Amino acid sequence: KDYALRAFPSFNSAVIALRSGEVAAALSSPPALNQMPEAQRQGLVTLATSKPGLPLCYLAHPNLSDAQVQTMTRILLEFGDTPEGVAFFQKTGYEGYVPLTTSDLRAMDAYVAEIKPRL
Repeated sequence: KDYALRAFPSFNSAVIALRSGEVAAALSSPPALNQMPEAQRQGLVTLATSKPGLPLCYLAHPNLSDAQVQTMTRILLEFGDTPEGVAFFQKTGYEGYVPLTTSDLRAMDAYVAEIKPRL
């Protein structure tokens, strides 16, 4: 049987479509699933998972000074060591924040090239 790919506006929307029987399978992320109510996740079966990637990135406005960017970066990287950070990462399923490497940025080039013409 052939299957068609269908886009949804969010991971949550895709899971709702799955739960309602509108689709046979859905793509989500562990952090998105962890943020959903238990009743919504109950009974779902993980078919496969991807290799770890970059699910989130924080951006700074280009008008910020280098010092401001460095301060914000330091605060984000230290967030996981605070009680609030520990609670946040446990609740969301994210594993913490790490600084981007040149290799990380190169891995995103294909996505940028695909999305940029649509902006």
